[in-house]
Amino acid sequence: MFATFAEDTPRRSAETPSPATDSGDTTASGLDNSISLMTRHLILSNSNQLIRVTSAQIAYVESDGSYSTMVLTDGRRSVFSFNLATFERLLETQLGTESQTFMRIGKCLIVNSDYIFSINVAHQELVLAGFDGGGEMTLGASREALKALKAVVEESIKSRRIGI
Repeated sequence: MFATFAEDTPRRSAETPSPATDSGDTTASGLDNSISLMTRHLILSNSNQLIRVTSAQIAYVESDGSYSTMVLTDGRRSVFSFNLATFERLLETQLGTESQTFMRIGKCLIVNSDYIFSINVAHQELVLAGFDGGGEMTLGASREALKALKAVVEESIKSRRIGI
């Protein structure tokens, strides 16, 4: 059994002073006029644990039938007793537009596209890198799935070009 709810936590940027030390502008009611960023969290639980993570902490999710394993950028793994389709729905409902960062690759894998470093169709490898702690993760996937992923990434690059 797992809980499905989301939480928004304000995150202040380094340039934004905290209310306790704020000497900047305030409204008539004394509220801070600075803009704080909102970070959504994915909250999952199973019979033994509750996990609360941001989308940036998730490297990928792999599935083995009825079980899904979430792998974080620091290498920690958590297993949940639901399939990848359910995990996909949880990402969408709890993370909202931040869930668009994740891409389904084939039948058994969801990856955080922010960390895609290389796609090697011939070797059937996908390398994720760019984590805060460094390192990389090499994943296996079918040629068809990697071809489709490569096409999507190439198309997104083409759509960003202006006047070329």
